[in-house]
Amino acid sequence: MTPIAQIDVPLHLLAGFAQFHPDSTPEHVLQVPGRALWAVVLSRKDAHFHVASADIGLRTSFSYQTVKRGCTLLRRPLPNWARYTAGMLRYLRDTGLDFPGFDIVLAGDEGSGARYEYTLGQGFGMVCYTLAGVACGEAKLRDAADHVRREYVRT
Repeated sequence: MTPIAQIDVPLHLLAGFAQFHPDSTPEHVLQVPGRALWAVVLSRKDAHFHVASADIGLRTSFSYQTVKRGCTLLRRPLPNWARYTAGMLRYLRDTGLDFPGFDIVLAGDEGSGARYEYTLGQGFGMVCYTLAGVACGEAKLRDAADHVRREYVRT
């Protein structure tokens, strides 16, 4: 199963996108397979990743290099809510997956706390796979997120 284009996206996702990217038009709107989580994506020309959660109204930015050091582009510690997204970037790059930088706004109905963070990682991974032109489904995203939990996320 591949990510599906979502036509009936949550209104708070669109509002979050407008808040974080007021002068932009989304390039991709995707639903994470098997999850009540959606992603709006803008490609970047650099290798930076700007991740926002419309559900909690926060965003952060990082690169592969800063994630390896455990910090954001501003050299601050990675926020807890972004642990899985950052870990997913590191894991997928370490496995050789090639994809450009992007801006992403995520929103859905996936609860809170560790479950929400885990699902954000799956959403981030789905976008990475999609931009790399690699098919991904529920099992592949779950396996990647489980690897991130074991190897990169400090609980």
